[in-house]
Amino acid sequence: MLKSKEQLPIAVFSAQELRNEIIEIEAAYAEFDLSGTEFASVAVLARALSKHAKDGYNIALAPADFDEVVARCRPSKRLINELSADADDYASSLDRASPFIFSDGMFRTTVTLVMRFCYRWRSISLDRGKRYQIRSGFIFEKAVGDALVSQGFTDLGVKRIQSQEFDVLMMREGVLWNVQCKNNFTNLATVTSTPALFASYNKRLVRQYERAISKELAREHLLKERFSVDRIYHLVVTRFPVVCAERRIVPFSRISAFSTLADQLERDKSSK
Repeated sequence: MLKSKEQLPIAVFSAQELRNEIIEIEAAYAEFDLSGTEFASVAVLARALSKHAKDGYNIALAPADFDEVVARCRPSKRLINELSADADDYASSLDRASPFIFSDGMFRTTVTLVMRFCYRWRSISLDRGKRYQIRSGFIFEKAVGDALVSQGFTDLGVKRIQSQEFDVLMMREGVLWNVQCKNNFTNLATVTSTPALFASYNKRLVRQYERAISKELAREHLLKERFSVDRIYHLVVTRFPVVCAERRIVPFSRISAFSTLADQLERDKSSK
């Protein structure tokens, strides 16, 4: 698939780059059958639109031409609605991913906006697949484990104890660190568009993670018996940040400071 990529011109952005990006997405996620999702229609549409980038960047279509190009790609109703959705306020305008605007009697976009639209629908299509969800969870666990090893922790390489599963188990200076990895998703657009909805979702996630820590405390005896340790810390690392005061809930964006947090937790326990 990658051998079909086109040679790029000198320009910073180009229609060729857009078509190459689509090929790379299709190749990278081939095992998840993107061809059987709505992304297939998006890819066909993006390739068709790239042919209308006369200067390699800007795309302008008369309404009749726009309707014809869209119809040939057989998109879903939802996809059609998102092509040129109007925003009701400033915050929504910033967060909108629709590639087209209607101006001076023409539907206008650029190759970069179409590319962003492809990325959005790639994520939408993949996130609906259970196999991808499972695989991305394993990838996230490995990323967390690798980050901790680079900070001086030793990976115990254990995923199951007496039929109980664990995500990441690390040892450092005789202390065991049991890390649960939560591959959560947070739509940051809701922070400004619907803050009450974001607050409710954030609160629900925090309660869920606090319960996860309590669950680990309840089965701590399994770790003590297996590794003959007395000091164990249970933490949650989240793929996307949540707003809370609980230090044991760590966003992945701060994973590089995990060893510093570990030192603080140790000092706090020693001072009690």
